[in-house]
Amino acid sequence: MTFTHTPTALTKLWLAISLPAVAWDFFYVIFRPHSMPGGSMHWPVWVPYALYGEVDHNYGWKQWNAGNGFTAAQSWMNLIETIMYLIYAAIWWSNKDPVTGQIKGRKAALAVLCAFASGVMTESKTVLYWLNEACSDFENIRQNDLFRLVVLWMIPNGLWLVFPAKEFIYGFGKEILDGLAGAETEEPTYSEVVKNGAEKKEL
Repeated sequence: MTFTHTPTALTKLWLAISLPAVAWDFFYVIFRPHSMPGGSMHWPVWVPYALYGEVDHNYGWKQWNAGNGFTAAQSWMNLIETIMYLIYAAIWWSNKDPVTGQIKGRKAALAVLCAFASGVMTESKTVLYWLNEACSDFENIRQNDLFRLVVLWMIPNGLWLVFPAKEFIYGFGKEILDGLAGAETEEPTYSEVVKNGAEKKEL
């Protein structure tokens, strides 16, 4: 049975939004302190980080002055996972069927494997970020009131828990599992299930 893969609309939407956001975040962290408030590179690209640095001190002057390297280390991991997501997107874009958007064979398997590994990295890194706060008495976020904590920290960071888990770990993981099972299973892949559901709604 030939391995096939078609990215869901949600996968494409997530990559279109998350990759530029992660790149923006990566360069802010790498260019500190120049990208921070008062720095030569702060305005206009990284102005929103003036507020976020107060919401999460990992991004503000507190941890920078303390010489804490956790945020920078995590950003370098962001770079690796972003490259893997881009490899997935490049393989799909250069090999997709112009009508169905489907890719087949070894290239499809490689694309799915790259995206799955990236999803696991994203999920693990985000869980670690949350656990770092929980295990340090919420040192960097406890200054916020509940509304600010939920709206400006929990919801944005929570997106990086929900979407990678659903699309890349569960969805792509199921496709890999079905592919390994091969001819032993006739169950449709995750992307086929989503595609068939969309087609039924159109009918």
